[in-house]
Parts: sequence; C-alpha cells; structure tokens
Amino acid sequence: MKISTATSASLLCRTVLLFCLTMFATNTFAASILSTGKDTFASSVQSSHSASLAVDGDEFTRWSSNYSDDQWIYIDLGASALIEEVVLAWETAYGSNYEIRVSEDGVTWTTIYTENSGDGDIDQISDLNVSARYIGLWGSKRATRWGYSLYSFEVYGEFGEAQNLAAGQPVVASSSKGTALARYATDGDSETRWSSAYNDDESIYVDLGSICYIDKLILNWETAYGAGYKIGVSDDGSNWTYVYTETAGDGDLDEITLSEDITGRYVGVFGTERGTRWGYSLWEMEIYGSSTGDSGETTSVAQVSTTDKPTLATVGWSGTLTKSSIRRVKEDGAVLENLDLSRELWITAENVTVRNCRIDVQGLDYYGIKSSAKNVLIENVEIMNARSSAIMGSNFIARNLYIHDIGTDGIKPYYNFTIENSIITGLGTGGSSTHADGIQVPKGTNGIIRNNHFDLKTDPTGYYNHHQCILMKASDGPIKDMVIDGNWFNGCGTQLQLRGKAELYGGPDNITVTNNKFNHDSRGATTAISGTATYTWSNNIYEDNGEACNR
Repeated sequence: MKISTATSASLLCRTVLLFCLTMFATNTFAASILSTGKDTFASSVQSSHSASLAVDGDEFTRWSSNYSDDQWIYIDLGASALIEEVVLAWETAYGSNYEIRVSEDGVTWTTIYTENSGDGDIDQISDLNVSARYIGLWGSKRATRWGYSLYSFEVYGEFGEAQNLAAGQPVVASSSKGTALARYATDGDSETRWSSAYNDDESIYVDLGSICYIDKLILNWETAYGAGYKIGVSDDGSNWTYVYTETAGDGDLDEITLSEDITGRYVGVFGTERGTRWGYSLWEMEIYGSSTGDSGETTSVAQVSTTDKPTLATVGWSGTLTKSSIRRVKEDGAVLENLDLSRELWITAENVTVRNCRIDVQGLDYYGIKSSAKNVLIENVEIMNARSSAIMGSNFIARNLYIHDIGTDGIKPYYNFTIENSIITGLGTGGSSTHADGIQVPKGTNGIIRNNHFDLKTDPTGYYNHHQCILMKASDGPIKDMVIDGNWFNGCGTQLQLRGKAELYGGPDNITVTNNKFNHDSRGATTAISGTATYTWSNNIYEDNGEACNR
C-alpha cells in the first residue's frame, strides 16, 4: 500500500500524517520500529544533512543527497529481522523513481519494491515480509532539480530470537599462546580455541560493533579454565564496568545470565585466578542479547558513514597545559593529564593513561611514546618531531591523536592494539628519500585500526611504494587477526599494502578490510596485497567519486 497527499503538506500536516501512519503500522501489524538510531550510510550528503538524520526520530531533521539521480541510502539494523513495512517521509526533494533493496551482508542486494511514479510526501510500503539485516533506498530519477531528501526512513518488523552477538566479531586478548589465537574464541568452531600466557591477570574481550543489550554469556572452557574471573562491559573499550564476578569456577561450560539493562559495545572476561597451572583457554565465547541501536563511539560498518572524518577540532589536546620533564612512567595506574612534554615518554608500568597532552620531542629522541606495558590508554594527545615514530609498542589503545612532523613512520604497533579517530600527517621529515608509513606493522596479532584520517605525501619521483598509509609487512614475524575499518586514505605510493618479506613468515593472515574510503591521489596502485595474504574485503569505496574500490 502506498499513501501520499495530493498537494505539498505543511510541516504540521506532515507530522500528523506520519504519526497516524506510524500508529496504523504499529497497531495493524503488531510490528516494532527497527530503524531508529541505527547505523545509516549514504552515497552522499549535502551540508550538515547527514544520513543519520533520516533515522534519528526527529521529524524536523533530514538527510539530503547530492544533486544527481543515482543516489542511495541504507540502514544496518544490526541483526537480521523480519521486515514488514517501510514508511518514507519526503522533504520537497523527493524521488519519482526508486527501489527498496535488502541484503544480509551489505554487499549483495535484492530489490523488493520498485516505484516509478512517486509523488512525494509520505510513501507507506507494506506487506514486504522479507528477512534482512540491511535495507536501503536506491534512487534512479529525481522529481526536482535537487537530490533526494528524507525527513525519516522508518522500517517496521520484528527481530527474531536472541543471537550470538560475538560470532565472528573482532577480539582482543592480553596474550595468546602459539597458534591458539584470540579470534578462535568467536569463530564458531568448537575445535579451535584461544589460550593465554600462564598468568592470573589475563583477559579477552569482544568488540560487538555497536552498543547492545547483554543478556547472557556462555563460556566453553578447555582444560585450562578460570577459577576466578570478572565479566566486564564497556562502551569505549577503555572504561570497564564489572557486571559479574566468579570466585569458584570449575571449568567446562559456564552459562552466565545477567540482570536486565546491562549494555555495552565491548564485553570481556578478566581473569583473577587460574584453575590450573596453565593460563586461560576458551573453545568458544558466546554473547547473547540484542542491539540498542546506539553505535557507541564508532560505527562498525560504513560506506559514507555516520562517523565523521577526524578533524583538527576533534583530535589532540585542548585547554591549558603544564610543562613537565617526565620521561619514564614506572607506577601502575598512573595518569598523565594536561601536560606539555618535550622528550620521549617511556611507559613500563601497567594501566597507565596519557590524556590531553602534547609531546614535542624536538628531534632529540626516536619516539614520542614507547610502551612495553599492558593496558595503556593514550587519548587526545598531539605528538610531533620524533626522529622515528610517534608511538611504538603493544597493548595500548590510542584515540583522538594528532600525529605530524615525524621523521619516518606515524605509529609502529605490534600486539593487542587499537588505533582510532586520529589524524596522521606530515611524515618522512628526514628528506625526500625517507621511507614513511602512517601505520607500519612488522609483526603482531589482535590489532584494530579504525576511523583514522591518513593524509600523507605521494611517493617522490623515482620511488615506488615508498610511502603507505598502512603497511602490514611480515618482516619481523607473522601478522594475524587485524581489522582495518572505516579509515580515510589520501596520498602515498600505495595506500594499503599487505605482504610478507620474501614470504619468510607468509603473508598477513585473517585481515579484515571494510568500509574504508580510498582516493585516486596515490602515485601507484591504491592497494598492493600479496597472494599469500588471507583477508576479507567489503564495502570499500573511493571517497572522491563514491565508486566501489575492488581488489
């Protein structure tokens, strides 16, 4: 059924009509609105009219596209749902011809409705009865000289039974033994497992991709189980709330039902006491619940996403800083905040926070921050004038950084790291022949690189693949289990390179490359991936024209 008014309605009339249609949809089909607040992506946006405004539940805000016919917008519902109805509330710039499409993976789409004579105002499209996670509108003909503009894109239906939210999601662990990697705890295979080092204070956590209601966890222990542990939840992967404590674990299968209204994007198991002389080992870690519709600090998937590109207004420090001569941090739990540092900072203690600081190495030291400890948080920090790299080390979360004027590479991480929402620019200050990569990974596991803006110079004449935004080259050891998601790439010789060194350690293994925005301004190919690398590639585009970037 399609309903639209004969003439252009006033804002009040449109609001009343949309309210009535919403009530009608809810009462007639006993369906719930599924789309409010969900991750939303578009081919383009005009000014501040972002894609997220089509699902924010506010009838006064809107999404608006560029002025061309072939524009689109789609919603990630967070999980597969039975979709019964779509209600579109158009602004003046409506679509006369468009399709409604659905997908389970955000890549392969099926058309479920075609409109060839749209007249704007309100389109109510009913009796769809289709299951999908993603649903979108693809325009083929505008009705006005403008683009397409929606006050709201409402999707009605029902989610099914609780799903294992952890299945296939990125995992970060404090350590891994041999080939028993962290990712095996969420791979759905009961014959693979994660195993930690032989310490009591080991941990593993899952990034669910968005903030979810957490109802239940199932921990399937191998022989090396946890006698004591805590379950923690977090919205940012840094600040944890413990929602369950076990002090008498006996291994095998632990099924943990949580109280109502527990939410988090990150869910982890934090060991306090081993049950054996070995570490901790999980065949599988399952997490059951449902999406809240809130993506938290970042989104997990995007083409043109609701997560904004980092700018100088969103990274680095602010306010007033105090000059400090601190050079080494040896106290566990130390917090360095609002400091102006002038030499390399070496962190050897655990659970250290460096927040809202400036580190100007002045060319005197190789690194801005060097870390050999666990659970280090670096946020809202400006790092400049290091001779080698701004950050080097493992076991850290770095976010909202402004890294510039570095001698060679921006960041050189190894194990268990997250780098997000940062700007990396102005590298290779050692001269035109200096090799400089935004992020260079020579070995390591369990890394997440997401929502960063790399703005680097192109290769100099006579050089090939001299600069990369991200280089994962297994030169010092194997590289496994990395996520490269939602980044913006500019410049370089090759913007992304995955390869081994003479295949000594093989190519990088299990690399997820999704939702990135490349550009055509590299001197060489956009990407260079060796045949021995194993990776997943989806939803990557060219930012300058919106076309798919395919390997």
